[in-house]
Amino acid sequence: MKKTLCAFGYFDLEGQRSWVIRKGLEESGCSVQLCRTDALGFLPKMRDLRKQWNRLGSAVDALYVVFPGHYVMPLAWWIARKKRIPVILDVFISLYETEVEDRARLSCWNPKAWLLWIVDWLACALADTILIDTEEHRDFFVRRYRIPQRKFLVIPVGCRTDLFSPHQDQQKPGAFLVRFHGSFIPLHGIETILRAAQELKDDNVVFELAGKGQTFPAMQKLAEKLSLNNVRFVGMKKLEEIPDFIAGGDVSLGIFGTGAKAQRVIPTKAFEILAMAKPLITARSPATGRIFRDREDVLLMKAGDAHDLAEKIRELKNNAALAASIAQNGRALFLEKFQPRTAVQPLVAWLQTH
Repeated sequence: MKKTLCAFGYFDLEGQRSWVIRKGLEESGCSVQLCRTDALGFLPKMRDLRKQWNRLGSAVDALYVVFPGHYVMPLAWWIARKKRIPVILDVFISLYETEVEDRARLSCWNPKAWLLWIVDWLACALADTILIDTEEHRDFFVRRYRIPQRKFLVIPVGCRTDLFSPHQDQQKPGAFLVRFHGSFIPLHGIETILRAAQELKDDNVVFELAGKGQTFPAMQKLAEKLSLNNVRFVGMKKLEEIPDFIAGGDVSLGIFGTGAKAQRVIPTKAFEILAMAKPLITARSPATGRIFRDREDVLLMKAGDAHDLAEKIRELKNNAALAASIAQNGRALFLEKFQPRTAVQPLVAWLQTH
């Protein structure tokens, strides 16, 4: 039976996580209505969402609160209960963990941190079902917030298939080009990349790092301290520019952080690289070990180990056949398991019983 969902919140329409879920639902025969706001400020957002909901008119089978949606969950729960329909929350991250433990921008004793913990817990408690990206991340929420495991559905991050697909070879003769794109947060482990670059200064390997973020100034200073003439910081890339950026490199990098969160998540960039049939090097973790085959779909290395990363880059530089095999197998794995329609199947199955 065809189901109609209302995508609810203040999400970016072009954002990859929400795009993948909406696209997958539509490809599976569901209808997705939008109830979203661009209003500035919390209360104006809530008022606008309430007005849009009242004007929606059409019958809706479920309310899908799109990430980032923690703060709109009380409103979503209230209007859904009046309609007697379930609320689906794509929680995606813990606000508390992100700000306190991962990025360390708040002390655990800061009242703002306590508020974030409460917001995380309340959002999950109010949801009828919760979308999360990996089994390991689900287990973290179960342990920390005492949320029943049965409430969670694992929906891999995936990526936008309208943008990320194999490109005609754009590599140019010259140095072996290693590329990274990301937001320069501790999770990404940029220091590991820079120290690997130091080890490869005499190997005709060039690193290009796209993006900015929390650790960017410190990483620039580290690159200067290490005299890394084989590293280029190329600035921010728009979403539509990232496919060409990936396509122009010989190898693309995932994440290398050593924190607890890095052990549980697989970032969007990993799926983008797989979708484009480029060889991916990323850290070994319970999450990556669950879905990737080392030396077949990806090349895994020890998190935070710059020497290991340098050795893996050398290996792909000197073994074109291995690099090509990993790239093609990674693309095949993406097509089999991580396209939008495949990724959302647990949610589609849940909808059929609710």
